[in-house]
Amino acid sequence: MPASVLEMLASVLRCHRRCAMLAAIVVLIAVSGLVAAPAYAQSTERVTEKSFPAVDDGTLTIDAKDGGILDISSWESPVVHVLVMDRKRNYKVAFEPGDKELTVRGSYDGPEAKGVPVDVLFRVEVPRRFNLVLSTENGQITITALDGTVLGRTMRGNISLSKVVGSVDLKTTAGNIMVLASRVTGTLRADRGNINVPVAPAGIDVETMAGNIVIGSAAGTIRAFTGAGNITIGPVGGTLQCEAKTGDVEALLGSRAGDCDVSTDAGSITLRLLASYSGAFEVMSKGVPGDRGVECETVGLVLRGQGPYAGTLGTGEHKVHLRAPQGRVRILKGK
Repeated sequence: MPASVLEMLASVLRCHRRCAMLAAIVVLIAVSGLVAAPAYAQSTERVTEKSFPAVDDGTLTIDAKDGGILDISSWESPVVHVLVMDRKRNYKVAFEPGDKELTVRGSYDGPEAKGVPVDVLFRVEVPRRFNLVLSTENGQITITALDGTVLGRTMRGNISLSKVVGSVDLKTTAGNIMVLASRVTGTLRADRGNINVPVAPAGIDVETMAGNIVIGSAAGTIRAFTGAGNITIGPVGGTLQCEAKTGDVEALLGSRAGDCDVSTDAGSITLRLLASYSGAFEVMSKGVPGDRGVECETVGLVLRGQGPYAGTLGTGEHKVHLRAPQGRVRILKGK
């Protein structure tokens, strides 16, 4: 074959290879663009950010009508700083400043917002001494390092407090409540959820219709109720009133404990006492003293009667009522 023909074939092959490589590059760029576009869209969000002068003991109200996560913490500046991030980019935020208060309202724009999953975050800094009134239909509430009064409501979400001092009134319809490293008084309500308060030095009132309650070292007046769950409390250094409709109750009474009223409709009661506790006991149980239904010998308590059974420990200084008609009652030495 003539050399000129061979050179022409080689040139054609080189052109074919270049065209194939160019086509591959074009396809790669196109595919990369298709992949990158959604990632960029997902990372975009509308941000609303404002700051307002503030004074100690002022009040911040947040009304997140269609829901939103509320994250509130304190800082040293005499300013309320509000940052709202909305991934769906159709959440309206309105600010209503006053002399000592600031109201922030948020809601989705348009009738189509009903039933839209919430993807909104309120991140707020306030002075340490400040009061909060918080409401969100769908989202968790987190409060950190605050001295003041707190009123909080969420329809669906957990509520968490850390390093908070003051009076609280908190409720979640579906979620748990956790109070850590705080000194708070007031009420905690969870229609469906657990409540955990490791320390309650000034008393607390907690209630859940379906969930467990755990309260650690406590003083003052302690009230606890659960419609379906267990209760664990102690050591208690004050007055105790608790009821578990269908669960068990376990409590430890400390040396400074006062009157005690514990009941359960369908569970058992375990009450642990320190050696110095003195009380007049009235006990109702499915069993009788001396059998597996009522156990109290280890603390030196003698119960008599036909039920409810009565007995005195020490001078009988405090009144103790224990009611478990369908379960056991155990009165033991504290540990």
